[in-house]
Parts: sequence; structure tokens; C-alpha cells
Amino acid sequence: MLEVKRGVSCTRPTALDGILAEMLATGCGFSVHKAGVDQPLAGGGPEPVRWSGKWFDRSRNFDLAGGRFICRSRGRYLFQARARFTGEPGMLLLYRNGVEACDALEGVADNGAVLLVAGLLLHPGDAVALYAAGNGALSGHPRDTWFAGRRLL
Repeated sequence: MLEVKRGVSCTRPTALDGILAEMLATGCGFSVHKAGVDQPLAGGGPEPVRWSGKWFDRSRNFDLAGGRFICRSRGRYLFQARARFTGEPGMLLLYRNGVEACDALEGVADNGAVLLVAGLLLHPGDAVALYAAGNGALSGHPRDTWFAGRRLL
């Protein structure tokens, strides 16, 4: 179990393979990736992850330019993200409306990879974005760094 903040639980799933994003395709609202573009990290604190490509965005709720999911329907949402850090270990953080809602740090069973899983209760207009912190860079390979989400209830 990873750190719990404001009632949100972040857990480690059993599968860390980048194929997880494809497995989520059925019933998933969106899945984005870096499309081969590495992202250097300044090391001065969390910064937004920039996304370059979409596997899908069924309801067109993901703002690719802004790097965030915009909620249109109240409900509980499941978010999953994976990032491979080069250089020193890194940290993933999930932000809701500009405030940290959950984080995951350390490599998890895969050299340099961090996996974050979180459920959030959202209301229309809520914005959810993935941030990263660390020294080095985020891998741009689509199977290394991705972000997916879907509405559960």
C-alpha cells in the first residue's frame, strides 16, 4: 500500500507491463501516451506530464494540449498511470483541480518504473492531471509512460 492522502488509496496492482493500458481499453474513457517524446525533468519539484498521443478518448474528455482529464459526469473514476524514469528514481502525483490527490514513488518490480492507481470521486468540471518529479527524464516510449482513466459509477 502506498501513501494515502485525503481518503484516496493508491495501491500496487500485480501487473506492471505497459500492455495494461491496452487491457483497459474495454470500458475505459481515455488512454494517452508520450508518442516517443522523452520529457526532461528539472528536478525542482512536480511538473505536469506532457502527452503527445492518444490511444483513445471515447468521450473526448481529455484535453491533450492541457494534459488533463475534464470530468463531465459526477461519479467515481479509476485512474492508472505508469512512467519509466531515466536517471534517479522518480515520483508520480495525481492532481485534482490543482491540488495533489495521490502519489506513488519508487520503482515497483520494474527497473525505473512507477505505477499509480487511484479512485477519485469527481464532479462536473473537475480536472485531473498527472505530474512527475525527479531528476533525469520520463521515457517517451508509449509502453513505458501512459495515463488512463474511466468512470466506474
